This record gives sequence, C-alpha cells and structure tokens, in this order.
Amino acid sequence: MHMVIMGAGRGLINTIRAVRPLVKRLTVVVPSSNDTGIDALIRRMGPFPGAGMALQIIQLFGTDAAASRLMQQVFPPFGTPYDNVPFAVFDTMAQALAGGSLSDAMQRLRTTVHCDIDVLMATEAVHDVLVRGDGTAPERSSSYFGRAHTGAVQQVSLDPPVTANPAVIQALKTADAVVIAPGALYSAVLPCLLPDGISETLKSIRGRVVCIAGLTTTPGQTDAYRAVDYVARIARALGRGAIDVALINTVGYSTTERESLRTSGSTPMRYDPADRDVLDALGVAFVGRELRRASAPQPTPDAQILSTHDELELRMGCMMAVKEAP
Repeated sequence: MHMVIMGAGRGLINTIRAVRPLVKRLTVVVPSSNDTGIDALIRRMGPFPGAGMALQIIQLFGTDAAASRLMQQVFPPFGTPYDNVPFAVFDTMAQALAGGSLSDAMQRLRTTVHCDIDVLMATEAVHDVLVRGDGTAPERSSSYFGRAHTGAVQQVSLDPPVTANPAVIQALKTADAVVIAPGALYSAVLPCLLPDGISETLKSIRGRVVCIAGLTTTPGQTDAYRAVDYVARIARALGRGAIDVALINTVGYSTTERESLRTSGSTPMRYDPADRDVLDALGVAFVGRELRRASAPQPTPDAQILSTHDELELRMGCMMAVKEAP
C-alpha cells in the first residue's frame, strides 16, 4: 500500500509512527509557509520556503542512527540566530545554494540518514500564511500563532497564492490512501492543504481520503470546537467530495483530566452520536474509536499525553477507515 500523510507537528509525527508498519511506501507532505524559528533562518539564506518541518521528519525517521545523530547536532549557544539549529539545516542549505535545488538537497539528506519516507513540501514556492483573527486586521506571518490574542483565528490563506508541488500531486494520484493528520488546525493542517491543485486532486483520486480529528482544542485556534467542527472546517476548505472518512475519538475525559487540560488552555473535542448528522450533510463517513492515550493515575494528568493519540489505536483506526468504512 502507498499512503500519503499530510500535516505538521506532533500529530503528524505520531501518525507516521502509527501507520508506518502498515504500508509499503509512505509519502509525507508538510506545509512550507512557516517563517519563524529555524524557518526564519532558512528563508534568510536564500529564496527558499520554510523547510524546517520537512528536514525534521527526514532526520527523525532516518534509519542510520550514526548519521541521524550527526545531522541532529547543534552548535553551542552563543546568543546568535544560529543557536540550537541542527547541522542538517546548514548542510542542506549549503547544498541547495550550491546546486540551486532545495528538493535535491533534501533528497541528499534522505540518502545520508537512510530515511525510507518520501518527504515533500506542499509547495516549493516561497510564500507566507495570511491569518485573519476575530475582529483584527489580517496578519501576514505565522508568528501570529505564537502570541496571545483576544479573539480566535477565523481564516488562513496563502499569500501569495501558490501552486502545489508537482511531486505532491503525483503522489496523491498514485496513493492507495491519503491521511490528513491531526494537529493545530490553522497553523499546521490547513496551510498544508491550501496550495492550488491539492483540493481538486483529492476530489478526483481513487484512494480514500481520511481526516483524523484532534483530541483536544488548540488555544486561539479551535477553542470550543467539537470534533465534527474540526472535520467540517477542513471539509469546507477543501470542498465537498475531498474527504471520504472522518476518524474520531469516542471516549471522554474525566473531571480531573478536563481540569488538567484547562490549565494548559485546552478542552476535549467532544463527540456525540447526534454529530453524525453533520458528517452526513458533508458527505463524510464516520469511523469512531477510543483513540486517546490512557494517562497514569495522578493528581494532575499530563496535558500533552491527554492530547496525544494512542499509537496502536490510531493504527487500527486508520486501517478501519481505509478498508472498512462505507
């Protein structure tokens, strides 16, 4: 089976780990609109999009342990913009500047660390994310997501509009299944899906498209969202017919767990059987499963664990969504 996973962040990494044993070929598609942190440095080096997430995935899933450790080494902190930047970033950018192709330089890194996952940026064009908040003027920078705001994000778009990476379109067309990984909706998921050509391709491919709902809300982005709200927002962005199946957690949280999440600014993304009507209206099939990780009994459960999908349950859920959903 050839599977394509789209997304960014911890939700993407967890999904890769879950489905990797199920597939013969795995392609990962990440957004490239970020302009903060390591991506700010990459974009200062030349006319490159934000490749930080792509480089992280390649390093993380390299099977040559020695080479991966080397590429993950960072320079000692000297109070410069280069502090804590992995060697892989400098090596890849040097190769890109010398040869003029970021994709070729990334392929070289894959070969060096023996990464068997094909990692692609959603687009190789330089662009930013345009964020519209609740009652605020649009802001052209992903730094918006790192600051506190009084209103929630209402919409994101890419500025300027860009065309999807041709390699991504080809991967989607040949995929047996496409999985939209859970994550921060406006900063991680939607920017990966918005380049021109991706929505149209998802509507036309033979492979089933599965959207995994998040377990908990992201402060400032999905406050008060239910699981179906999360899926519906992605479905509306892509258009009817792009998503075939929603994989949603059906187990709740205890009072203690909800309080622990509340201290971190999150709440559970609830699901009720009546929410099936929303999915039916969107033309999206439903697969429900107990997807959340069980937290060890303690006075204050770890909020990060509470918001992380269980790897085995996620693997089984993806299998069900791909093979068994109507």
